[in-house]
Amino acid sequence: MRFLRLHMSTVALTLVGLSSASLADRQPATELGEVWTATDKSYSRKTADVIQEMLIERTGDSALMKRDAHPKHHGCVKAFLRIDSKTLEPQERVGLFAHDGEEFEAWVRFSNGSPDSTKSDADADVRGMAIKVMGVTEGGFLSQAGVDPESGVHDFVMMNSPVFFIRNTKDYAGLMRAVKGSGVGLVWFMVTHPKTAVILQKARGMDVGNPLHVNYFSATPYKLGAGTMKFMARSCVGEKERDREPSDAGVNYLKDRLVRSLESDAACFEFLIQKGSQSSGMPIEDPTVAWSTKESPYIKVATLRIPKQTGVDSEAQMNFCENISFNPWRAPAENRPLGAINRARLETYGQIADLRHDHNRIPVMQPTNHEPCQGETAPLCDKP
Repeated sequence: MRFLRLHMSTVALTLVGLSSASLADRQPATELGEVWTATDKSYSRKTADVIQEMLIERTGDSALMKRDAHPKHHGCVKAFLRIDSKTLEPQERVGLFAHDGEEFEAWVRFSNGSPDSTKSDADADVRGMAIKVMGVTEGGFLSQAGVDPESGVHDFVMMNSPVFFIRNTKDYAGLMRAVKGSGVGLVWFMVTHPKTAVILQKARGMDVGNPLHVNYFSATPYKLGAGTMKFMARSCVGEKERDREPSDAGVNYLKDRLVRSLESDAACFEFLIQKGSQSSGMPIEDPTVAWSTKESPYIKVATLRIPKQTGVDSEAQMNFCENISFNPWRAPAENRPLGAINRARLETYGQIADLRHDHNRIPVMQPTNHEPCQGETAPLCDKP
């Protein structure tokens, strides 16, 4: 059985690699200061290969292939995103931000970043938040590129750090090789890349007592029409009122607190953007550099409302949370990701999702509303 499953995963890896070759050729034209070279393409390909090999090895003879990053979810919750883009200039109200005053149904997934899905929530880790906005009328970039059925979905992928921990595609490939290899190799990578180590340590060392009480960031840049932006989801709970990590924190205390919080009350996040500029202090191609909030403060453009709800930890909803996939390129072209790190993601995210869903025998599909366990999307709630 182990040989058969590994053989099937290897075949899937080969097929995904073949189909993704065309995706690599569909990178959009560089703009707004982007740089994308043949060397970047090569490192991007190496990164995708290493991640897929790592997933196959990590999965072994298990029937379930988890995500390579953020595999442990605390839960997926129903939400609504109301756009309030009057603060933007007319030429900036594009893509999702063209819908001032409109409210969209959404799903929000909260997670831990460690590749080890069995790791206790009490251990230091990067924390993640991903938003899947449904009913968006603008065509998504992946759909326009012919690699994703038109779904009316806009994905946002965020972490609890305003900066990304990898500077370029060469370092991205190097880190993935180090993660796949021995512990010594990963230590050496951190020693030789101290900025990466500092950024990760700061994010991992954050006192997180409740997924609803954290600020999350895009970390990498995106388009805002003819301009650039980064974005942030800021918890509506004030810093002083936020839950702290309990002294007796259990293995899944973040899931427990998420469930209990929403059973008793609603929650919300302010969705803000930070406009970029062509100044050297706001680079597109080095996401480890923080953009100055003094020069460009965050501006509120939407509110993410999470209503009081039950069933977050039900078997069907936890299966759904395992089965859905997020891709930052699942966005209108006017709001697409920018920079070489995001271009590497364009190649890797889709391949990884295809490989994982093929192994788990769950189709890749997008929810269309808050009832994904019914109708055509019912397989998203099946046990993988």
